[in-house]
Amino acid sequence: MPYLIDGYNLLWSIFKNDEHFEPVDDAGLVSTVSLYCQDMRDYGEVVFDGIGPPNKRPFKQVASVDVVFSGQGIEADDVIEHKIACCRSPKKLCVVSSDRRVRRAAEKAKAQVFRSDEFWAMVLKRLLRKRGPKEPLGKRHGVTDEETLEWLKQFGLD
Repeated sequence: MPYLIDGYNLLWSIFKNDEHFEPVDDAGLVSTVSLYCQDMRDYGEVVFDGIGPPNKRPFKQVASVDVVFSGQGIEADDVIEHKIACCRSPKKLCVVSSDRRVRRAAEKAKAQVFRSDEFWAMVLKRLLRKRGPKEPLGKRHGVTDEETLEWLKQFGLD
């Protein structure tokens, strides 16, 4: 399910609500969302207000996430509402914003909606979860010749 994210709304929510997470800037936010989308095998689009920084390279070197700046004099909310309205299958869209206007537009289109703080909690839970122990190398690649000889000796088959 593709994610359509109100960038500065999410960033503000992180600053306001998450004292356990180290401060993050817009590029750090995009990087973290990229990791989440890759882990979910999905993609997203983060929309920021304004024209953005002069150097946009950090926003172009991320996988699974496109970054859009709304432009001068245009609000990100307007861009997000337009994207929701133009979406061919809005029911498959996941909109992330705590802004009432954006949430109403998403709900009207029957898109899934998450408040920014809810979404960020999901992102952190997913990325910080404990993973099981790694598989031993031999499981996929077999044992080495030395290990084979050692086992043959152990069983008296050398």
